[in-house]
Amino acid sequence: MSFYIIILHFFINCKLGEGQTNLKSPDNINATVENDSIINIDKKKNDFQKCIGSIPNYSKIKLEKSIRNYTREDDSGYFIKKDSLNIYDKCVHSFFNSNKTEHDNGNFFYNITEKKYYPFFKQVKDDYITIGSFVQYYGENDIPGVSFQLNIFNHDGEQIDYLIVYNRFSFELVLKYDFIFNDKLSEIIIGKIEENWLLLDEEGEIIGERDTPKVKKEKETYKISSSGFIK
Repeated sequence: MSFYIIILHFFINCKLGEGQTNLKSPDNINATVENDSIINIDKKKNDFQKCIGSIPNYSKIKLEKSIRNYTREDDSGYFIKKDSLNIYDKCVHSFFNSNKTEHDNGNFFYNITEKKYYPFFKQVKDDYITIGSFVQYYGENDIPGVSFQLNIFNHDGEQIDYLIVYNRFSFELVLKYDFIFNDKLSEIIIGKIEENWLLLDEEGEIIGERDTPKVKKEKETYKISSSGFIK
């Protein structure tokens, strides 16, 4: 009888061992990782949708009449008039990032990592969402500057692209970006002005200021799509 009991115990232990092995099999581990990824994606999507809910919808009239009224200048630089802005849920800020885009082209302002976002409007399309935000940043020599930035997201809250459409900054050069949106916010025209007030000697050293600035102007046109800003 004891012999049969030993055989029975051996058989049961083998089956238990097989079950434990299956639990730790690569297929089960991969399934767990995939489930965790799906949960994280769903949570990010829900958090994003919740965060943007309080941001007003795009209004061309409101934007063009208001945007310059929210920027002030003093001897130290440019600032956002925060008291005039409705500052929306801070959780929105976590979805913005400063990843480089093809619009970078060595542009210093696309490489500033410390930015504070103040969302101003959103426009929701079937396959993407555009959020327009005021941005307070600190540039060269920690001089404050203000920009207005468009960020494109998919509906899962993943940032696809971003574009600086308005900018005010003054250091050795005075830089101004202004923009025109069409009614549907499908096309953007950006006018860039660079004012150089400095006089330089042959070695590039500053020797004074000009009576009138040397001005450089550029104009860029972009289309907005689900894949980003197309020039």
